Amino acid sequence: MIVFNKINELFNKLYTLSFRIQFLNGNCLKIIAMLIMLMDHFTKSFFIYNFNNICDVLSISTYM
Repeated sequence: MIVFNKINELFNKLYTLSFRIQFLNGNCLKIIAMLIMLMDHFTKSFFIYNFNNICDVLSISTYM
């Protein structure tokens, strides 16, 4: 019984500590996700738009 109480106290301390460590809320995560998606979409559109120029610079033949 004493061991169970000690384990329970340890889990309670870890649980309260996890709330102190948590600094990103849902809105921050959404903003970070939007910025990453914007960067991803921009790089993909840039690569598709300049695909032939990139292939010319790298001396890669394209069959398009």
